[in-house]
Amino acid sequence: MNKMFFGFLYTQRQRFALEQGGIQKLFLGNIKSGTHELTAIFIGLDNEGRSIKRATQYTFEKEDDAVMLELKPVDNTSNYRTQVVVEQWVL
Repeated sequence: MNKMFFGFLYTQRQRFALEQGGIQKLFLGNIKSGTHELTAIFIGLDNEGRSIKRATQYTFEKEDDAVMLELKPVDNTSNYRTQVVVEQWVL
């Protein structure tokens, strides 16, 4: 099993850009066709300055077409906690 690890520490300016709708490309490369599992861990602060740590796992199929996975921290209004949502785009 291949494991790849990526991390990124944002400056204040970069964080502001992300809050305004900017994106951060974490990986651009070629992976073989088949089933893959993504595990992502987000560590940061919520809107009220509280420390948060959230993780998500996502399984996807890679075929011939390019795949883009969008990871979004989203406020969950039912329990007032941030959750990570994964959306898959086929290009």
